[in-house]
Amino acid sequence: QATSADNSVIVVVREFTSDKQDYFDLVDGNDEEVMRGIKQGKVVLGSVLAQRIKLGRGDIIPLETREGVKQLTIVGTTNDYVGGGMTIYMHRQAAKELLDVEGVDAYIVRASSGHLAAVESSLQKLSTEHGLLLQSYADLVQFIERMMNGVIGSLWALLALGFVIAAFGLVNTLAMNILEQTRELGVLRVVAMTRRQVRRTILAQAIMMGLIGLAPGTILGVVVAYFINLATLPTTGHAVLFVFRPWLLVISFSLAFLIVLVAAWIPAERAARLKLSDALQYE
Repeated sequence: QATSADNSVIVVVREFTSDKQDYFDLVDGNDEEVMRGIKQGKVVLGSVLAQRIKLGRGDIIPLETREGVKQLTIVGTTNDYVGGGMTIYMHRQAAKELLDVEGVDAYIVRASSGHLAAVESSLQKLSTEHGLLLQSYADLVQFIERMMNGVIGSLWALLALGFVIAAFGLVNTLAMNILEQTRELGVLRVVAMTRRQVRRTILAQAIMMGLIGLAPGTILGVVVAYFINLATLPTTGHAVLFVFRPWLLVISFSLAFLIVLVAAWIPAERAARLKLSDALQYE
């Protein structure tokens, strides 16, 4: 825990033992420049912190240390979810000098795929002996994927619920429309309109209502989704890629249109089976 310009931040201290930049999901910064700079005492900011204090690559960030406030150069920003993204990444040597950091909280062990089982067995034995917690990267990924799949499943359930609600709304609207047209439908039946023609009339009304709602709704939905995506970086500090999937729009539109036709069938059937005597006397 540390303080930077009245913000409570988490300083993530680690050894950067590889020259290859596979430590950060960079939002801003060059891979080689980041690795070179962080070993020279520069820092990488979490995107949420960078967004909040309006600083980026090349800027200076103040950090309270045991020697007073020090001005540190920012060499890049990264998507980060530790501590809500309020993080400053620093090389261990620099953190030891400025913050008097000692000890180790975690070791990251990499092994080739052919030796994973042997390495895991040895590490598990070592962890048991010293009371340490061992977690494989694969287990962590599976845990996160299960969480994300739960969220995605909930969103699909909400989408399905929206279709159901829309279908009930359409049935209700068409039913009210038929009640208001009961006398007119009765007159049309008297002048030789067939039951089939009544059904087609109600279905045509449903199709027009569906197109009036679905066409602009689809376009507006894409526009709103795009603007929501634009707001993610300023709001959360995390950049989220906007992905446009035409096939998903086509499937959703087609499914919604099918629901319109299915939902219209009950009112259409009711209209076709109106008793002429009752329809003509309806007020």
